[in-house]
Amino acid sequence: MTAAAIYGQLAAALLAGAAVTLAPLPRRQPVGWLVAIAALFSIAPTLHGALGAPSFTLTQLAALRLSGYDRLTSSRRSLAAALVAVAVVFYPLSLGLGPFDPFDLGYRPLPLLLSIAALGLLLAWRRQEVALTLLGFDLLAYATGLFDNLWNACLDPLLVILAVFALLRGPRPQTVATTP
Repeated sequence: MTAAAIYGQLAAALLAGAAVTLAPLPRRQPVGWLVAIAALFSIAPTLHGALGAPSFTLTQLAALRLSGYDRLTSSRRSLAAALVAVAVVFYPLSLGLGPFDPFDLGYRPLPLLLSIAALGLLLAWRRQEVALTLLGFDLLAYATGLFDNLWNACLDPLLVILAVFALLRGPRPQTVATTP
C-alpha cells in the first residue's frame, strides 16, 4: 500500500469522525474519535475510493475539529470567503472555460509558491497563526510527495462546499462565560 493510499484512508476516517462532531451529541469529540477509528476499519476504504483523497487542508481541519480546537472561529468566515473566491475563479478555468488552466501551475509550482509566500506574509501580518500553520503543513505534504499537484494539497471540492455552507450558515452566536 502506498503512502498516498494510506493517507487517503486515514483522511477519510478523520472526515467521518469529524462529521459526527457536528451532531448535537453531549460528548462529541470522544464519539467522533470512536467513529473515526471504526471508520478506519470499515468504511474509510470505500469513502476514499468514492471521493478520492481530500486535500491536506481538509484533513487538518477534520483533525482540529476532532481535537476540539476552536481558535479558528474568529477568522472562519473570512477564510471561508477567501477559499470560495479562489474556487470560483479556479474551478471554471481548470475545467476549460478560459484560455488558462491554473491547475497546471500545481505541477510546476514556482509562480504558485510565490503567491503562497505572499499569502503567508499576509496571514503572518494579520496574526492568523492557525491558518498559516495549515498552509505550512499543506506545503510540507506537497514537498514530501504525498500529492503530485500543489493545488490538490491545498484545495478540493468538498472543502469548498463546506466553506460555502459555513458562509451560508452565518456567524455563530457568541457564548458568554459566567462565573459562579
